[in-house]
Formats: sequence, structure tokens, C-alpha cells
Amino acid sequence: MRLSFAPFADATAIPSPAEIEKLIKAARDGRYGHRDATLILIAFRHGLRASEICDLEWSQVEFGRSASLHVRRVKNGKPSVHPLRGDEVRALRCGSLPAPPDSRCRATAQAPGNSNNVPRRSGYRRKTASKNEPVPPQAAAEQARLLIEQAEALGEPPEDPLVLFSVLYGVWAANLVAFNGEALSDLAAQFLRLAEKRGATVPLMVGHAVTGMSLMFTGNVAEGRAYLDRAIALYDPAEHRPLTTRFGQDHGVEALCIRSWTLWFLGYPEAALADAKDALKNAREIGQAGSLMQALVITASPFILRGDYVAAEAQLAEVVALADEKGAALWKRTE
Repeated sequence: MRLSFAPFADATAIPSPAEIEKLIKAARDGRYGHRDATLILIAFRHGLRASEICDLEWSQVEFGRSASLHVRRVKNGKPSVHPLRGDEVRALRCGSLPAPPDSRCRATAQAPGNSNNVPRRSGYRRKTASKNEPVPPQAAAEQARLLIEQAEALGEPPEDPLVLFSVLYGVWAANLVAFNGEALSDLAAQFLRLAEKRGATVPLMVGHAVTGMSLMFTGNVAEGRAYLDRAIALYDPAEHRPLTTRFGQDHGVEALCIRSWTLWFLGYPEAALADAKDALKNAREIGQAGSLMQALVITASPFILRGDYVAAEAQLAEVVALADEKGAALWKRTE
């Protein structure tokens, strides 16, 4: 970003409001103009350090009659609550919600669901969607999270407490199939943070499972195993098995399948085979096609690696037959 004015004469001096206006004006010409200009405004008004700006989350912003910003100080400072002025609230709302047709934010707002203008979490780089391109799924998940948090702030939380986790899991699963490693890790971290904030067993178990799988698939096998161990410890068949239709498969089965891989890679072949057999046993007990097909495919690998090709071929043949019966195109590709 090029600035049209000379650097400050004293690097330690606090910039004047006029200089901040110049910074904001220059920022608006950038790729993420509205987001960057809003962050400069918020940082100047509330005295935020660079690390505090980078760590901003929507959970720190409260809209409504007494709009405020919850500031988390990083250097021996105490958390504080700062009132937000009208222009700050308008700038934040323009970046967080699609602009209505008569809104003055129309020039700065992105396509509905695009979160390039909102405070970002660390991780992958989001792409800007043009008018003719679909909104990236990661941005859609972020938009869903923002809308739900804003509804909660207004005292109107969703009736279904798992709706946000369902959205995040769906986007995570799409990135798993596409093997988008950076997005996979970022979404898993977001899922687990929200789960720990809620404290409920179901999202905590799923959060540890998706984090463990993300770590394993991105090369962090030992760390991934630790999260999968925690997920399996949290798994309660009575509580989690009824959710197989919501998430597409049983997470206990899924965690056992992937842990069997991590155990094999870490040098524990017998433990890996035990997990594979338990995953298959549980999947058959549940009787849900998605869980069974997933278990049959994933647990075939340990049998192949130990040279038991007869058992592996029998499992894959069962997958193909079940996929034909259910019309499951994804799993038919194992043929």
C-alpha cells in the first residue's frame, strides 16, 4: 500500500487524526479496502497493538443499543470494554453483513457471504469472489458463524444448538475431499475453539476428531493421534450414534478408522488392526450405510499394508455392492 504523505518525523509519536484519515483513505484503495480501513480506525480509536488487531474475533464485538468492543490486552494489561462510536459500528456492520440495496455500504461490501472484509483468523488466504463466481465455502461458513453470533447477541439464538457445528463440519468435509490442507486445519481449529467455548460433549468430541484427522492428513501424525485418543474417550454411543444422519457418519467409527492409520504409521501394527476391527464392528452395529462404507474403505489399508489382500479385497467388494445399492457415487470409485 503506497501512501501519499511523508513518514512521521518521530516514529514514536502518536499519529494525528488527520494522518489517520490519510491512512484510511489509502487503505480503501487496497484489495481488502473496507476491512483494512476499518481495522485502522478501530486500532487508532482503541489503542490496539498489532498482535491485538491480528487476534480480533467477532465474539469481541457487541452490537445493539450499547455497542462495545471487548479488548484483550496482551502485555500485562487487563481486559476492558470500550464503547463503539456510530461510524465504527457502521463500518463493522458493512463488513459483516451483505449490504441491502439502499445501503451506503454497497460500494464496499463484497458478495453475500464473502468474509474478506471482516477480521480474519490465521490460516489460509481467502479468495475474492467475483460476480460470476460462487462464494467460497470457507467464506460461507464464516458468514454463518457471524449471523448466528449476532442472533445470539440479540437474544435470539437458534433453536438447534448444533446448527453452526453442522455447517462447519460440512465445509470441513468438503475441504477434506478436496485435500485443501490449510483450510482443513483452519476450520478444525475454529470448530474446536467454538466447541470448547460451548463446553458440550457432542461438539467437543467432534472437534477433537476433526482436529486429529486434520493433523494426521497434513503430516502431524503423533499430534493427530493425541486428539483422536481424546475424541474416542469422549465418545458416548447413546449420545453420538443418533447424530449419524446429521453429520453423514458416526464420529466414533470415523475416529477409530483414522487412528488405525496413525497407529500403523507410528509403528503399532497390532493396535492399528484392533482399531480397524473395532471400527468395522461398530459400523455394522449402527447400521448406517455412510459409516459402514467409510469404515470398509479406510480400514482396508491396514490389511493391505500387512499383506492380507484377501481381507482387503472382500471389504472393498462389499463397499462397491453397498454403494451400488445406495447410489453412492463417491464410494463406487473404490471399484
